[in-house]
Amino acid sequence: MSDFRIRPVDSDDGDWIEQFITERWGAEFVAAHGQVYFCRNLPGFVLVKINRNAIEFTRSLKPVPLIGAEGIPLRDEIELEMMLGE
Repeated sequence: MSDFRIRPVDSDDGDWIEQFITERWGAEFVAAHGQVYFCRNLPGFVLVKINRNAIEFTRSLKPVPLIGAEGIPLRDEIELEMMLGE
């Protein structure tokens, strides 16, 4: 197991967060619940899980469009956690 440290995201992290998200997701923002969020502006989060093609299952339960806000394809689901307090 690798050693690692968890710390809050601070203002100096914005550039690498933006680069990381852009390289992996193709843009520096994410869309959720009809809103667009720029990752560099989020207070901090831990990526828990990526559910590939999860929206296909959701479409079997209810209507979900193929394309969402800003022309973003609705396909995968990500689970994020933000730790509150200590």
